[in-house]
Amino acid sequence: MKAFLQRPIWRAIILCIPLWIIFSNFLLAVISATAISYLIGMLTELRRLEARQRDKSEPPSSS
Repeated sequence: MKAFLQRPIWRAIILCIPLWIIFSNFLLAVISATAISYLIGMLTELRRLEARQRDKSEPPSSS
């Protein structure tokens, strides 16, 4: 399921159904779900990038 939700298009499809009920407008739900899913994807990748750079910048500990 985690691999399924890592793709922005699948996340948008899943978000579209509850947003359709909330907004009572399919077009608005599709646009909102797409924007939200890509925003979630960007934030996730940004967090991974920061963690990767933090790991590279730490000096190796000598024991």
